[in-house]
Amino acid sequence: MNPFSLERKKILITGASSGIGRIIAAEASLAGANIVICGRNSKRLSETFDLLHQGDNQHHEKVIFDLSDESVTLEVIQQFNDFDGIVFAAGSDLIQPFSFTTSQQLKAIMDDNFTGQALMLQKLIKAKKINSGASIVFFSSVNGTSIGSKGHSLYAAAKGAINGLVRVLANELSKKKVRVNAIAPGMVETGLMKMNEEVVSKELLEAHRKDYPLGFGRPEDVAYLCIYLLSGASVWMTGQSITIDGGLGINR
Repeated sequence: MNPFSLERKKILITGASSGIGRIIAAEASLAGANIVICGRNSKRLSETFDLLHQGDNQHHEKVIFDLSDESVTLEVIQQFNDFDGIVFAAGSDLIQPFSFTTSQQLKAIMDDNFTGQALMLQKLIKAKKINSGASIVFFSSVNGTSIGSKGHSLYAAAKGAINGLVRVLANELSKKKVRVNAIAPGMVETGLMKMNEEVVSKELLEAHRKDYPLGFGRPEDVAYLCIYLLSGASVWMTGQSITIDGGLGINR
């Protein structure tokens, strides 16, 4: 049996309507998983659904809801069957100096990147919707772990919170053989990068690209690491925040 296969595994992926979450859903379906994709945007989520591999024994679902709405999240969870893997790929960024930050912005970024995901996972655990031996994958970032990019204070703070939660949950859920890890990517060419292009000059962005020995990443580069963490090949890995940054860290 291929230890990297996801056949017969049911995987829940939030933030699947675009970016890394979309590519993880597509690649996990190619690896044989049954996928449940979640997101806020109906049109974009349908576009992701159309990318999923449809094997003879595969059945995929899409669910449109906002993680920040606790009551709706609870209703949705009751409809789910048990999962063998969960990927929290939803998130957002805000680029501005910390001195201009408002309490509303702080709450919005924390809700999108941390609070909504943490509360959803808590509800899944309490509802016993996570199978023994399952794998849970969060998304951290090199921001807030190994670097502190100017203007990303709220995003970095939220990702730092993810790292702390991962380590504690890995300990608490180990008795059920449930693994909890995080992926901490460097700059990946997604919609969030396009947001950077609207705020940062092209010259500055290209200068930053030179800090990466292997260049900026593709969503597929991150998706393959996520599939490893979801698969049986990673049964002895938990409580880790794994950096994947094209070599950014070796020059710091």
